[in-house]
Amino acid sequence: MTSVGTTLHATTRLRHWWRPKAGNLLVVLYLVVLIAGLPPVHAWALFLLSVVTILGIGSFGHLLNDLFDLETDRIAGKKNRMAEFPHRQRWGILFLAILTALLPWIWLPSDRFSYCLLIAEFLLLAAYAIPPTRLKDRFGWAVAADAAYAYALPSVLAAYTFFLAGKQNVDALLFGLLFCWQMALGARHYLNHLANDRDNDLRSNTQTLATRMGNSWIHRLGARLVLPAEGIAFAGFLIVLGTHHQAAALVSAALWGMVVAFPLVLALARKHTPFSFRFSVLTFDQLYQEWLPYGLLALLCIEHWYYFPLLIAHLVLLRSPYITYFFRRMAPLLRVFLLPLYVFQKKAQPKETTATTAPGNLPVIAVVNFNKHKYTETFIWEMIPRLRFRILYLYGDALPLYDHEDGHFLSNSPSLQFLARLIENIFNLGDHYFHRRSIMSYLQSKRVSLIFAQFGPTGVEMLPIATDLGIPLVVQFHGYDVFRKDTVQELLPQYQTLFQKAASIICVSEIMLQRLKEMGAPAEKLFHLPAFVRLDLFPYSDHAALPPSFLAVGRFAETKRPHLTILAFRQVVQEIPEATLTFIGKDGGGELFEACVILVKALNLETHIHFKGVQDHQTVAQEMARRRIFVQHSLTTPVQGDMEGKPVAIMEAMAAGMPIVATQHSGIAELIEHDNTGLLVAEYDIDGMAQAMLRLARDHELARRLGRAASERVRRDRLIVQNLETLENLITECLIRQTHNNE
Repeated sequence: MTSVGTTLHATTRLRHWWRPKAGNLLVVLYLVVLIAGLPPVHAWALFLLSVVTILGIGSFGHLLNDLFDLETDRIAGKKNRMAEFPHRQRWGILFLAILTALLPWIWLPSDRFSYCLLIAEFLLLAAYAIPPTRLKDRFGWAVAADAAYAYALPSVLAAYTFFLAGKQNVDALLFGLLFCWQMALGARHYLNHLANDRDNDLRSNTQTLATRMGNSWIHRLGARLVLPAEGIAFAGFLIVLGTHHQAAALVSAALWGMVVAFPLVLALARKHTPFSFRFSVLTFDQLYQEWLPYGLLALLCIEHWYYFPLLIAHLVLLRSPYITYFFRRMAPLLRVFLLPLYVFQKKAQPKETTATTAPGNLPVIAVVNFNKHKYTETFIWEMIPRLRFRILYLYGDALPLYDHEDGHFLSNSPSLQFLARLIENIFNLGDHYFHRRSIMSYLQSKRVSLIFAQFGPTGVEMLPIATDLGIPLVVQFHGYDVFRKDTVQELLPQYQTLFQKAASIICVSEIMLQRLKEMGAPAEKLFHLPAFVRLDLFPYSDHAALPPSFLAVGRFAETKRPHLTILAFRQVVQEIPEATLTFIGKDGGGELFEACVILVKALNLETHIHFKGVQDHQTVAQEMARRRIFVQHSLTTPVQGDMEGKPVAIMEAMAAGMPIVATQHSGIAELIEHDNTGLLVAEYDIDGMAQAMLRLARDHELARRLGRAASERVRRDRLIVQNLETLENLITECLIRQTHNNE
């Protein structure tokens, strides 16, 4: 029996439409029950019959639509449950849905107008899906038809039925405003559905408003026309409702006020528009589906306690998240008596320098990154002012906390941040609800045309925002976000969605590109582009005549394993006592930095090894100019399988003419050819690394030849030399493709 119920649930696609459509209709029913003053027992009976007919009509509409979409769904690769049934069973399921829809009308109060509405509902459902009319292929007619049969007609029919049951006179103005409100609501939902389903429709060559006009056009239509019309109609409906039942109107208006109050305060604090339009659930939808039903049910329960089971029935039928929310919130209270409480504090956000914004009348691009000005990410913050776009730099976490002017997306006021979290918890809006909404309003107000996410986790967080705003997302992977096992295991499902929806995916090495392919990234979206290198800062010079001085630059990270470089250098000192090793960098490997300092002391190498810590880019260039050999012992970490991308410091050292000693590892092996542009040793081969370091320290001609070849290798690599131009062309292609899709 359970499998049959599960099959019916999946076939009718109940989870896709039940909450938004049935929840919306039930709000109308509760309002009419309050107006009509129906006895609780009578209201209960009508409620149960209404749920059955809603279930039947909604299932019939989706089943009929699926039946006549079999071929287009097959072409698009979209799952269609009706395809799983033989021909005769399909029509049997349709008949069962019609029977479920019509049977309650034996007992539901009705008259000629009710039957007209009911017939119009079924005729519209048929005309929408069945050729030759097939209104769903007729653009504007499709919007009107879907809004009418999915929202407006069912709402008017439900209200009229309950008015008949309560023997109330029909208020034409109230019903007219109800119809307009539901038409606008239905149009918005349908347009959003077209926008979200646009990729499938393009694959199946299905003509819709989204494929014909583009998501940006739909976005503008929704934001400038449909949503305002919905708000005006709903406001008018509440005003007329107040003449019938003041308490219901006041509760509805109060909840509506609560919906818009905090976003308005937040927008004023952030100094951008409070009006944000999305292709997913809006705050209005949560008002209709979550807050308003319970406000009205509370009024009914106040009038008579017999309505309390109706509240429970609503929670169960709508599968309200408040049930899960209640138990999730109660669990910590139960644990109070068993376990001590631990308070976790968020890490303080570092204050850094202001990002650069390029001037000019150019497309606006939002670059999003964890960090604002991290010393090891020169490939990001030095790239930004050189791109020929207007750049807004967002930073602070995978879901950015700060805008390009260091403004927190929930306002820099701690009290407003606290209030946002409090409202999210009270109304079960979910974590970061206002945070995401504020980011979207910011991007809209700045007319951002594209989001450029640095690192995979940032792309995952920004994808829903880009999708909701109808703008393309380009994501660049750099290393750990592709190779580190725990990161990939945690994010793989989100990555696969990202691969399908991102406009372009950039990776900094060939081995990374291959790994992304294995994870499911489409080959046509993948681009290999090394990280940006400032070649002008690292001019070529001959290092062969310099004393035996070695240089390592980068974070003290697990993948770079600086302590293995120290162990190899110890052997060098034993044969060349005047040799020195300089480390630039510090953080990035937990306690590795201090562990390396301790190791140097233990080996009595303090006079040979110097730790210079974090240095600016200019200082790094100066150090590379006066050191003889660059060393780096990168490896694949044994537990997490983490790997390097294509290290920027190695490319910089190669450009400067430094001979390189490194490991046969990841993107390094793509840069360096052994004994031609550098010396490569196996990972963990400390003795081999020491011998390579000794060769370059002693052989001046070898050092000169490898250094010159390394510089030439980097300077003739088109992807390195023309890095910015290639990236700009890629972004421009995404923008042109988006514009073309919108025409």
